[in-house]
Amino acid sequence: MAASTFDRTKWGTLVDDDGSNTVGTQWNKAKVAEVYDDLDTTLGRLARCMLFNNGTQSISSGAFTALTFNAEDFDDGGLHSTVSNTSRITIPTNMAGIYLVGGGTSCAAHATGVRQMRIRKNGGTDTFGGDARAGFSVSGIGPIVTMQTLMSLAAADYIELEVFQDSGGALNVGQAGATRNYIQSQFFAARLL
Repeated sequence: MAASTFDRTKWGTLVDDDGSNTVGTQWNKAKVAEVYDDLDTTLGRLARCMLFNNGTQSISSGAFTALTFNAEDFDDGGLHSTVSNTSRITIPTNMAGIYLVGGGTSCAAHATGVRQMRIRKNGGTDTFGGDARAGFSVSGIGPIVTMQTLMSLAAADYIELEVFQDSGGALNVGQAGATRNYIQSQFFAARLL
């Protein structure tokens, strides 16, 4: 039998790893725990969050505005705060990688102008465009704008979900409610690699 590719100093083993047809050494719990810790650090397996706002937010006409999020379905890895910088998802130390990010919100009914969404990185000009919809009002219902994209994010990078509308006056986005639903403002990030 061929030698195992496992590093016995890190893993230990219960299989024949030296070709002698004998059972190898027992698993070493401390070493296995060390390997799992390494995987958590390397893969960032707990880097994900799902945020929402359980109220409405007023958006001025003619400029992109960052949405704020006062509630979380989950935040594994500490990417968001409901106390400070509530518009941001911030990448923690050791969690750099490729992320699937996205969000959406409902807009108040109004027939004038467009509604648009984008994700902005680090407050600068690095933006990722999303959905654009014409304003409309059908039985008091307005458009829903959404977007999702893949982003390469480093430790300390932050992203914000922004909405634009040009109806000529302020419009509300989202909907008040204690639990998340499809017409509230939502924002998510999940580390893939």
